Amino acid sequence: MKHIPIAVQLYSVHKELRKDLPGTLKKMAEIGYKGVEFYGAFFWSAEEVKAALDASGLTCVGWHISYDAIAPNMIYATIAYCKALGMKTLAVPGLPKEMTESAEAWLETAKKFEAAAETLAQHGIALGYHNHNTEFTPFENGECAWDIFMSNTTKVFGQPDNGNAMSGGADVMAFLKRYPGRAHTCHLKPYSIKDGYATMIGEDDIPWGAWFEEIDRQNATEWYIIEYECEEKYEEIEGVRRCLRAVEKYLG
Repeated sequence: MKHIPIAVQLYSVHKELRKDLPGTLKKMAEIGYKGVEFYGAFFWSAEEVKAALDASGLTCVGWHISYDAIAPNMIYATIAYCKALGMKTLAVPGLPKEMTESAEAWLETAKKFEAAAETLAQHGIALGYHNHNTEFTPFENGECAWDIFMSNTTKVFGQPDNGNAMSGGADVMAFLKRYPGRAHTCHLKPYSIKDGYATMIGEDDIPWGAWFEEIDRQNATEWYIIEYECEEKYEEIEGVRRCLRAVEKYLG
């Protein structure tokens, strides 16, 4: 298989992160992660984030942002932040109701993303959309949001999250194969039919071996991004440590 480096979505360690940015990044590097994906508002200055990344040796592989950050009135401020940080990837992980409440709304959303992606691309920044579970509930016309969005965009990458897709009732392999070459980055999240997110990679129902083989076949993914969501099972740092060790077993 092609070697794809592994990052962690920092929401997985959000409590630690908000208390200590440089210390949390250092811990992620010590565990063995090569990169991190941030989330939410730009809580720190780009200079603070860059200093913490440089000290840890980690790569910033992207940032989960709200749609507001790429709306026409904010997009150039977002571009300036990205350039100051040297960040080349953004992904939106959720949208307000008015952008998602119908098939027609999703068509308009796709147009807005295409326009934003074109502007960002002019500055060397890729834009993606990250699925949760709701994108797989069919509308009255039988279509689901993920298919509407992906089939009506070409400039936007799809950031697949396999755990979220399974949670939404999707066939995770069909979901991955349907839009080959669109998974610029890819979230890895444990999910069990019986226990939901309260599980661990390798102990869950995601077909990990087939998933990694398909990602390898498509040859489009630059980073795997682990996201762990169940503190009741393992606290933040231990959860992401166990996830990385489990993925490493699959990848050899």
